[in-house]
Amino acid sequence: MFRKKRQLPIRLVKLVESFARALVGLVLGLICALANAAAVDVSRLSGNNMGMLGLYADVFTEDQAPLGLDAARTLYREGRFTPGVRPVINFGIGASPVWVRLGLFNPADGPKNFHATLGMTWIDHLDAYLVSDGGIVVELHAGDALPGALGVVPGIGMGLLLPVPAGHSELYLRAQTPDPMLLPITLMPERVLAANERDVHYVYGMLYGFLLALVVYNCMLFFGLRRRSYLYYALYVLCFIAMHYSYTGHGFAYLWPDRPDIQRFVIVAFILIYAASGLLFAIGFLELAQHATRLYHWVRGFALAGLLAMALCIALDSQLAAVLLAFSYLSTVTAIMVGLGVYAVLTKRDAGAYFLAATLFGMLGAAATTTSVWGAIPYVAITYHGIEVGIVIEATAGTGAGKPSAL
Repeated sequence: MFRKKRQLPIRLVKLVESFARALVGLVLGLICALANAAAVDVSRLSGNNMGMLGLYADVFTEDQAPLGLDAARTLYREGRFTPGVRPVINFGIGASPVWVRLGLFNPADGPKNFHATLGMTWIDHLDAYLVSDGGIVVELHAGDALPGALGVVPGIGMGLLLPVPAGHSELYLRAQTPDPMLLPITLMPERVLAANERDVHYVYGMLYGFLLALVVYNCMLFFGLRRRSYLYYALYVLCFIAMHYSYTGHGFAYLWPDRPDIQRFVIVAFILIYAASGLLFAIGFLELAQHATRLYHWVRGFALAGLLAMALCIALDSQLAAVLLAFSYLSTVTAIMVGLGVYAVLTKRDAGAYFLAATLFGMLGAAATTTSVWGAIPYVAITYHGIEVGIVIEATAGTGAGKPSAL
């Protein structure tokens, strides 16, 4: 005779199951907590000493319908966000919308005000939420696809004032744009922001002053000597100023803040025009029409083709195509300009060596800025500002050659 096995009471079974679920949830929570980035202690932000905060952030890329704040917070709690791997969050051109979560900790008894720079001034849509246990503390909906240039600090980026509450809080950011998805997130006291703005104004003021003086000087030489290369170089420098003024946010903040339709294409259009003007200058300076007719027609045709392609993108209202065209075209022109410099040396053109050296500095600077914004190389101050450094060295090299107008 066999005895019947005694079954555990149903209540005990359910209790064991509940305990097991709770234990698994606790373990998963600990794993997620270890995987997620540490919170930023705002008491350390006496200056801008923490730099870019991408390594403190967690990121989630939308792959379906747009998410709201509540859905994003749920996904974070479920461990769906991944820790940042670079100080600067950069997904390149045409990236899907991304959510960024940044944990904050304020050990003080009351709130502290900080300015958060959240992204570049060309981001189309930038939604930011500072949340705590009491709910949403502050909310911002900005981006250059919206009128008003809300949150734009020219030369620095797009951001908002954060009254960080005492204790733990979270900053959630959603960014969407067909342009380079570049999010150099920083937190700084308001006085540091004011100092940075002042420094930016000084530096850009000197840069624009130097370049405008160069434009005036070359125009004077053109009217005096009637040599077109002087005029072409003045046009080239003016196109750089227009491009720089637009992508640093100055144009959107001061000239067309209520015209997002202009802002939509103005940056990429000026990038392409700047590149094409460089080819025009090279044609004139190297006198390709007189000494290399086939090369002259090829370079001129490439410049014209780029302008027509950009006009077509704008006519078709294809922003992503315009962005890809502008960056690809500028990268190609960089190689062409260096190639023309090598040609000038090999054919022993006047000041050919100086042309090669100057174009190397100018175009390599442009390449550094382009590839860092695109995400191909790390985004740091020297790479992002490479185009500015390059064009100043380019002009200085030309002055050293005794022909500042031509180089």
